Amino acid sequence: MHTSLTILLAQLAVRSSGTQDSGPNRSDSLVRKHSDWLNDIEASELLQGDLATEVLSACGGDINVVGGVQAGSGGSASLYLREVHHREHALLRALAIRTADTLGVHLAHIEPAVLTRYSAGQRYGIHHDAGYVNRSGTLICYLNTIPAHGGGQTVFLDRSIYPDVTLSEVCSTTWPSELKVRPIKGLAVSWQNLNSEGDMDSRSFHGSCPVIGKVKWILQFWVSVDCVQFWAA
Repeated sequence: MHTSLTILLAQLAVRSSGTQDSGPNRSDSLVRKHSDWLNDIEASELLQGDLATEVLSACGGDINVVGGVQAGSGGSASLYLREVHHREHALLRALAIRTADTLGVHLAHIEPAVLTRYSAGQRYGIHHDAGYVNRSGTLICYLNTIPAHGGGQTVFLDRSIYPDVTLSEVCSTTWPSELKVRPIKGLAVSWQNLNSEGDMDSRSFHGSCPVIGKVKWILQFWVSVDCVQFWAA
């Protein structure tokens, strides 16, 4: 394994070691919650400023069509904030630095942020963040609160144990609370995508349950194995 990858995975493992392995799914040892990671002022700036407008504009003003995914198939409105003005955005930069500090990695490994809006009925199927790109870690932050029975939970499962379980099955069952995270404004959730050998970790498959009658916003940062240097001054 490449030395830089070994170091990066070790750093992420140290930050994740505070959660105990307590269930048959084992994913709970991977998921960490960070209360009040984002404050109300910061959440309001993200939701009411130009960035949220960009998300809607990116899909022609139609929140039901984003990145070629139709709402009918469960898609969400997302924008990869990778332009120069995003890198120079004071709040985004501050949150990228906060992400690096939270996860214990160098800022050079933090990719551009992704801002996502889920409208009523929209979901994101079970997937893995290292499935197509070599991403060692993920952090998402909820920008608004969804009521207890309002759906929109982020769910985790171990594909080596549950290879055929669908998102609908997870969302409609009593899944362990540490593996079914309800969106609460300011709360962040982070996890590792690669195991100690640098391979895809089967425990970090995840998805987003359908939102019921509300709108859900999240901000997401990925940790790249490679030095992306997006936030370099």
